[in-house]
Amino acid sequence: MSKWMVVHVLFATVAVVFGQNAEAELKYDPSTCRGVSLANSTWPNDHGDSSRTKYTLGAGLPRHFHASDLKRIDNEEMGNAQWIYTGGKNAEFVYALGGPVNKIYVAKYDSKSLRLLQHTFLDPGLYIGGLLLHDNGHVYAVHSNKMYAFWNGDLENVTAVDIPTSLNGPLVQTNGMLVTRDGLLVVKQWAMIFEDLAMLVLRFPTIPQVIVAVYVIALTLSTFTIRNKDYRLDNILSRNIYAMFIATGLLLVAVYVVVYKMAGGHFDVTKFFSTNTVLTNYGGGGELKLIDPITLQPKASLQLVERCSFARMSLSSLPNGEDALVLLGDEYSHQYRWNPKEESLYELTEWSMRYRSRWSGSFPGTGPAVFNNTVYFTDNTFPVLLSGETYSMFSQSLTSNAKEDRKKVPLTKNNQPGFMFWSVTVSPFEGDVVVWDTHGRSVQARRANDLSLHWEIRAWQMDCITIAADRGHVYLSDYDKGVTTGINSWLGSMNHVPNVTKYLIVADTHTGEIMVNTTVFYGTGMKPSLIVPGAHNDIIMGTPTGIARFYVDTE
Repeated sequence: MSKWMVVHVLFATVAVVFGQNAEAELKYDPSTCRGVSLANSTWPNDHGDSSRTKYTLGAGLPRHFHASDLKRIDNEEMGNAQWIYTGGKNAEFVYALGGPVNKIYVAKYDSKSLRLLQHTFLDPGLYIGGLLLHDNGHVYAVHSNKMYAFWNGDLENVTAVDIPTSLNGPLVQTNGMLVTRDGLLVVKQWAMIFEDLAMLVLRFPTIPQVIVAVYVIALTLSTFTIRNKDYRLDNILSRNIYAMFIATGLLLVAVYVVVYKMAGGHFDVTKFFSTNTVLTNYGGGGELKLIDPITLQPKASLQLVERCSFARMSLSSLPNGEDALVLLGDEYSHQYRWNPKEESLYELTEWSMRYRSRWSGSFPGTGPAVFNNTVYFTDNTFPVLLSGETYSMFSQSLTSNAKEDRKKVPLTKNNQPGFMFWSVTVSPFEGDVVVWDTHGRSVQARRANDLSLHWEIRAWQMDCITIAADRGHVYLSDYDKGVTTGINSWLGSMNHVPNVTKYLIVADTHTGEIMVNTTVFYGTGMKPSLIVPGAHNDIIMGTPTGIARFYVDTE
């Protein structure tokens, strides 16, 4: 156990013995950039801090309460809130990012009443971005390939800039913004490809390869039949072949038109359709940028050989003064270093580890989380075309390349397929990392040192699990209907399955015992969100129709 963990456990013990007044003594690990370059709130960026630990201190529901004590406030003015943040003095504001991907909004609420104070819409994109509340008092957003600065957190005082890129035009997306110890904004850029849209729209990742194969076969056979006019089945074959040829061509044209409209402009069609096929597997590359928070111009940039797409980044500030940045590519983990003194951004190429292989029946991984100089992540962030032996958890030391410092454990029994959205959650006082399998209805706390199982909860968990560490709470969700792997699951279920009941669960971080289970929503769709511990004996979470606050009135 590290010195940092020992100190935090001591602080936690003091808080338990002497009550909530001891919360003022709790301190975050500065390597997460909490209390350094992130705003001093209960939830200043996507997953709580730059390390994506997803825990907080001195926030959330009271340590001891009864389900009957819970009160609720809802706001349904802006629809489904997915990413939720707190900001302002004593976390007086709640910021939310939500809505359909081509009409994403940023909203600002009063944190107690959930009264809508301001809102604005971002330019269309193909994948939702995120917000970050900086220690300088400003709020930043990335979405599509644009950065927005809301000066002093005022949504009406905004500067928006296109982030420079050499990638594929309007198909370039950004997500998972972080901040370095010296205050620079970190973004990764990646170009959407046909496979991504198949996942998002058609919910089946092999469709691009099938279409390309059909196209080639149709073209070859049609050429053969044209040259053999006397062949007796010529007319029958030709009609079918030409129909296939035309249908496939029209489908590709339709995809281009839809993407052109959604992305907002022309893109390199060849690269979009050919990337990640059987013939090419270079992944479209990517770019990593560090951006000045005032000028909004890049201060450092690095071209990525492997594409790092949906999985969001994590960062840990190291004792040597450098920041370690971890990204997951489609097949490998990658670590980059930022040296602020030398203004140098570079990759530790010898650290990279293959965590999956294409065509193995798995899907690229979840966003990594860093705890005690070790990064934790899983594969399979979406349940498309999964087969056996595909769902695993990995740990990898940031400061070692030794094989013994790299671990892997299966998260399902009997090699069943599984998946999780979001990413690993850290329980610092227990020394646990929490993961879940939405398909297998399992939430697992595993020991960070060896990934052994500590406790397990049965739940169809889809929302982002968070932890109020000093209060001993795990916040998660459950649904009365599940989703499975394969076509027409996950995305279809999220949006369209009727008569769904969503529950909020509060569990004990030490035992996994369920303390409270209460209904959040009944209706159509699942639409998961963050569950954010607030500063007023409360938690805030999204619903399919808006945003909700659950609280205990102690006044």
